[in-house]
Amino acid sequence: MCSKKAIRSFCFSNDGKITFTKDDKKKEEKRRNRKLKDDIYTSYDATYNVLSDDFNLNVTVDRVVTEKYSRRFRDYIEFSRCGDIVIKRLNDIYIYQDLKTNDKIIKIEKGYRRRNKSFNSSVSFEAVFDSFDTFQKGAVEIKTYKGNGKVNGTYRFDVSREKGARANFYSRKGVKVDLIHHPELLKKANLLLSAKSPSTGDI
Repeated sequence: MCSKKAIRSFCFSNDGKITFTKDDKKKEEKRRNRKLKDDIYTSYDATYNVLSDDFNLNVTVDRVVTEKYSRRFRDYIEFSRCGDIVIKRLNDIYIYQDLKTNDKIIKIEKGYRRRNKSFNSSVSFEAVFDSFDTFQKGAVEIKTYKGNGKVNGTYRFDVSREKGARANFYSRKGVKVDLIHHPELLKKANLLLSAKSPSTGDI
């Protein structure tokens, strides 16, 4: 179904699955003409099955800002349910909530981009909260990469109410190093946590 502003598609399957997608027609026309002006373009796809409570909604928002040159920004939004787990996402931030226990897991994923030579790391953060929003445990994992895209080393920080805090480094050869007893590696980890990317040697 097409209108002046959008292109929509509907699909009904005999297994109960329903899919609905919508794309901004103006964005597609501007993309072909390569003459995007300041604007916001929203597209989404939704999936639902009449035989279950599971569903999925993904929204993509493209923002175009033209100053001296055109810049594009994209936001990803997701809201879904799979069994008793509800998932909420905004770009790199994910929240998983268990509907039975009301426990929550918050994850932040910053992936490695090989083309971005100024930052040779990926970062993963995870925190677990109980039904009273009390922190139970968490972890931060930082992976550094070589120029060929292979993992060079992994820094991992864990903290929990039961085991306290731990900090380790794992080399690409599988060697485990306690960062508390190696301040030179801990210093590199602190730089990475500050959004810097020093080179990491092999162990």
